Amino acid sequence: MSEYREIKHDISGFTLLEVLVAVTLIAVMAVGVWTVLDMCIRSWTRGIEAIDINQRNRSTQDLVRKQVASAYPLIPASVGQNVANAAAAASALVFSGGETSMRFVSPNSLLSMDSVGLVLVTYEVEVDSDGNLALVERETPYVGQGADDGGFTSSVPVFFNLKECTFEYYDPGDAENPSEWLTEWDTASRRRMPAAVRISMITNETNKDWPGRQMVIPLRAQYNYLQTQQQRVQRQRVQQQRVQQQRGQTVQPRQKPGQ
Repeated sequence: MSEYREIKHDISGFTLLEVLVAVTLIAVMAVGVWTVLDMCIRSWTRGIEAIDINQRNRSTQDLVRKQVASAYPLIPASVGQNVANAAAAASALVFSGGETSMRFVSPNSLLSMDSVGLVLVTYEVEVDSDGNLALVERETPYVGQGADDGGFTSSVPVFFNLKECTFEYYDPGDAENPSEWLTEWDTASRRRMPAAVRISMITNETNKDWPGRQMVIPLRAQYNYLQTQQQRVQRQRVQQQRVQQQRGQTVQPRQKPGQ
C-alpha cells in the first residue's frame, strides 16, 4: 500500500495556481512582443510613406523646374520684329508674373509625356476645399493667341496643403540699376524676360523639420530688345559695307602674254 501511494504522488500534475501563473507570464510576454512588433511595423510604414511622399515631391519639383526653366520668350506673329518695331515686339512677350500667379509659353507639357508643341501655361495659388492653399498648374496648346486668352483644357494641383506660396522674379540690373527680386514682372515696361524665378512655399505639415520649400529656377532663354536691335543694326551695317566694297571694286583687265 505504501508503494502505491508513493507512485501516485510521483505522477501528479501541475496545480491550478501554477497553470494560472504560467499562462499569465506567457500572456505578458506575448503582449510585450506584440507591442514591440507593432511599433516596428508602424515605424517602417511611416518611413515608407515619408520616402514615397518625398520622392513624389522631388519628381514634381523636377518637372516644375524643367517647365519653368524652358519658358520661351515668344513674340506673337502679329507683332513685327523688325528694327523699327523692336520695342513693341519686346513689350508683347508672352510672359506675365505676379505674386501669386505666373503665365508663360513653354515647349514642355507637365500633363503630357508626348511632345505636343508649345503650350500656354499658368500657375496660380488657389484655396482648396479645406481652406489650405494649393499651387495649380493649367495649360493649353498655344496656337498663336494672346497671353490673356483663356480656354485652358486641363489643370492639376502640383503642391497642396500650403500655408503660403509666392512668386518672385529676378532682375539682374544694369550699369544704372542694381539687381533685385521683384514680386511682379511686366514685360510691357521691362521689355525682357526675368533672369530667374523663385517659388517660395510654406507647408501646413508641422511634423516636418523643414516646412519651407524654395525653388530658384534660372530661365534659359532670354530676349533683350536692345541687344536684338543692336545686333540687327550691326548685321545691316556689315551687309551694307560688303555691298559697297563689291560695288567699289574695279575689274582689272587681263594682260595678254608677252606684254
